[in-house]
Amino acid sequence: MSSEFLAELHWEDGFAIPVANEENKTLEDQLSKLQNERAYLQDQLRDYEDRINAMTSHFKNVKQELSFTQSLYKAREHEIESEEHFKAIAQTELGRVKEEIQRLENEMSSIQEKKSDKEVCIEILLKILS
Repeated sequence: MSSEFLAELHWEDGFAIPVANEENKTLEDQLSKLQNERAYLQDQLRDYEDRINAMTSHFKNVKQELSFTQSLYKAREHEIESEEHFKAIAQTELGRVKEEIQRLENEMSSIQEKKSDKEVCIEILLKILS
């Protein structure tokens, strides 16, 4: 019945009802303090929820970045292994080419010697024939 009466007066929750005694004043003060504390705690809860959401999002981004960095690391590691393999192949090929150059130089020296011998023989024959 009192709620109907208050509704007819367009009385809202925020307005205080005239109190009859000190006990009601004390209860009303306690209620007001509790409502203020509740509002403060709800604001704090929203702030904490916002922070948790921001941290969760940041953590997700950090995990993605870590995954990407690990993928880059593995790719670079594979690239280094490939480069080392190609380096070993190149060193083997270099050794083979050096041996081939040495063989060709020896062969060229041998041919030069034979040529010199032939030239000496030709000179001797030309002297004999002249």
